[in-house]
Amino acid sequence: MFSFQMAYGTDLPYCTAFFICDNIGMYLKTHKRKKNGKENEYYSIVEKRRVANGQYVQKTVLYLGAISDSQKKTWNKSIRDIKEQWQSMFKLQYDVLLYDLTSTYFEGLCQGNPKARFGHSKDRRSDCRQVLIAMVVTPEGFPVHYEVLAGNTGEKSTLAGLMTKIEDMYGKSRRVWLMDRGIPTEQTLAMMREAGIDYLVGTPRRMLDEFQSELAEKDWQQANESVSVKYLEKDGECYVLARSKSRLAKERAMRQRKLRNYLDGLRKLQKNYRNRDRFMKRLGVLQHEAGSCRHCVNLRLPDEGQKVNDTNFMYHFDQQKYREMIYRDGTYFLRTTQTGKEAVELWQQYMLQCNVEQAFKEMKSDMAVRPIFHHKENRVDAHIFIAFISYCLQATLRQKLRSDANGLTSQAVLESLSRIQMLDVSIPTQDGRTLKIQRHTEPEMEHKLILEKLHLNLPPQAPPKIHSNQVNN
Repeated sequence: MFSFQMAYGTDLPYCTAFFICDNIGMYLKTHKRKKNGKENEYYSIVEKRRVANGQYVQKTVLYLGAISDSQKKTWNKSIRDIKEQWQSMFKLQYDVLLYDLTSTYFEGLCQGNPKARFGHSKDRRSDCRQVLIAMVVTPEGFPVHYEVLAGNTGEKSTLAGLMTKIEDMYGKSRRVWLMDRGIPTEQTLAMMREAGIDYLVGTPRRMLDEFQSELAEKDWQQANESVSVKYLEKDGECYVLARSKSRLAKERAMRQRKLRNYLDGLRKLQKNYRNRDRFMKRLGVLQHEAGSCRHCVNLRLPDEGQKVNDTNFMYHFDQQKYREMIYRDGTYFLRTTQTGKEAVELWQQYMLQCNVEQAFKEMKSDMAVRPIFHHKENRVDAHIFIAFISYCLQATLRQKLRSDANGLTSQAVLESLSRIQMLDVSIPTQDGRTLKIQRHTEPEMEHKLILEKLHLNLPPQAPPKIHSNQVNN
């Protein structure tokens, strides 16, 4: 049985429940100590609870130690130990890997953190500094590697170095990399083909124009009720065109909403604005909100110095441009070096990309990795490391539930088990000493069923301890 030992020797779900409670009273605490004439920083996870009379008590849940280069090596070793446990428990294969990046933002200026930079925010918080988190996961959702990058790092520059690290960890084998279209460049893909590394990536839809005539001769294959695919081999690569009815309906609805708002805004501009400078500022805002839909509306703008009126400002909806714009709606284009596979099989493989997106979602919501309130680089690294280890444990629990208790989710199990509390009871004795008893609450029937299905047992109750109070002179 896989276990991650904490200060109290708890096992997997109990340990994970402590980590998940971070957002209801747990935080990273630093301690400074002098050792050998040098001042060192040590870290621990502390739980803060409110008690009677409005007072707060603190309890150290997990001691992390010093965050140094040697400590980081120890952390990486612990990640490798977890992977070895996964290998023995679930017989994982690393022949298909999913790679993606996300961002998490800071509260505060973070001017002393070299990784805290402004950049493209996937959280829609471009007003805050951020860091990027790059993660590699298996198709089952098990994370095998992560990195914390500066917030202004370009996604296209991260792939080559990370592939080298994965090869050092798992050896050079014929594995397949699944990535979104914004990550690899043409130079990176060419390098992967030369090195014999397979890939399956999304491709910008504008590349459809190059293969439009050849794809028109191919027949559609039904992947499921709403998705159809076409397959084409050319120049040692395979191309898959997928068309989704649900995606078509979604993109058409979004486009129509933007176009309708844009036309309504132009109508109000023509009616309410007479000053050209104010008119142009408002027009820029409308075009930014409309996105690509603005290209199917032809505008006649007033010259500089003129007042806006019905004669010098006119707009016209171009139906032909609109038809050319929407013919790609609902489609996405894939490319791969895996020749000989069916189009439906390649599409199903690409859909595994949702697992890495789910991993980021769980880290941001369940593990509370965002926002980051720490400002120092080493504290930020510790914060993200704890979230990563927590997700490793949650992924382990999820995989065990699939085999032992199918139908239960890891979130539901952790929410149920979180009601098992660890209590510290202090009882003063008549001779001035204190009897300290540490006890966990007795599990209810629901908890017993979950523990039985997972083949787990709660740790034994710790024996009581007696402490003498400090004697005052």
